[in-house]
Amino acid sequence: MTLKESRLTLVADIVRPKFAEFHARAQRAGFPLLIVRTWSSVEDQLRLYAKGRRVDLESDTGWTVSDKRQVVTQALPDQTPHTVIGVDGRPAALAMDIIPVDPAGLALWPQPNESTEALAARWKSAFGKSESDCWKALWDLAATCGLDALGDPWGAYLRYDLGHFEEPGWRLMVQQAGGLMLPNWRGHERVADRV
Repeated sequence: MTLKESRLTLVADIVRPKFAEFHARAQRAGFPLLIVRTWSSVEDQLRLYAKGRRVDLESDTGWTVSDKRQVVTQALPDQTPHTVIGVDGRPAALAMDIIPVDPAGLALWPQPNESTEALAARWKSAFGKSESDCWKALWDLAATCGLDALGDPWGAYLRYDLGHFEEPGWRLMVQQAGGLMLPNWRGHERVADRV
């Protein structure tokens, strides 16, 4: 089983065809993709949420941002389509994170010690267009597959998560489709013990 296939097995059956179709169409459009993440455990999501934050039991969420540059998600485990599970407890993600790869097979995120200019040149060399034009093309392609890019209107608040694609209305799907649920995570009173 390939990495793509194994990660797609962690996606809910009801939406897996959309994600597979998006991946295939992106490949045909000249965008080889690495599927970075589909499903996340509560612990993995908490680790991501903790980046750039410190525990603050006085705040409403139990966290305070300490370094905005390090923040990679705004979602706690019970707020993301990455942590959806079936009623049987098995992973059933309703989201996928991807990154295009260049012809050398390197993910098009900054490599160690790579300048912003060098990364921009890799995007241009790989696809003949800028990074922003590539993302726009991928977001448009995702929409034709019935997916919502970024979980918002084209990246209004997720600049650091450009490769996030999800089932539109995933919260309603969890509430109404039956067979899906968010993890039973009680929240913030013991966050320091879970990270």
